[in-house]
Amino acid sequence: MIYDEEWARETGMQRLEAIRKSMHTITVKELQEQETERFPVATDPWCEQYHRFLKEHPRDHFYTARFFQEDTEEYVELIYCKETHSGMWFLPGKGMGMLQPDTLEALGKIAGEM
Repeated sequence: MIYDEEWARETGMQRLEAIRKSMHTITVKELQEQETERFPVATDPWCEQYHRFLKEHPRDHFYTARFFQEDTEEYVELIYCKETHSGMWFLPGKGMGMLQPDTLEALGKIAGEM
């Protein structure tokens, strides 16, 4: 195994452990209250997508977790919806996006352990 593959595997395992330790349930109302923190500028295009995502899942069970990203020295926040197996990631003040299938699979397993 080459160095990069080993580093990626170890980093992934460390992140999964951090997610496992920090994951907890969160209500849609709590997520809505965090909207102004996440999007201080109301015209942020991701604000609309975040709002729509929450509106589409008003009664679903959400989980949130975070891990430290060493290369940027910042925390990444995750939101995961168990019923629809979908979610979003946030790098506060920098960016966000939809979670990819491999991350969703890992979060689904962790949420299933709770």
